Amino acid sequence: ETWRNELTNDFEKPVFQMCPALKAIKDKLYTLGAVYAQMSGSGSALYGIFNERPEHLEPHFSDCLTYIQKL
Repeated sequence: ETWRNELTNDFEKPVFQMCPALKAIKDKLYTLGAVYAQMSGSGSALYGIFNERPEHLEPHFSDCLTYIQKL
């Protein structure tokens, strides 16, 4: 849970300025309860880490390819 304030991807800032919809996706992951969300290294994906599997996640991202992995 501390990663949110400690880990950053410096590439996010310019990418989010060019494509605000990507920032909106990251913000939505946090709104839905992610303890951490970030753009992958070069921006090929955005991901969220949750303590518990969120209910009905897919409808919030109907225009995105979503994949949920339970560990």
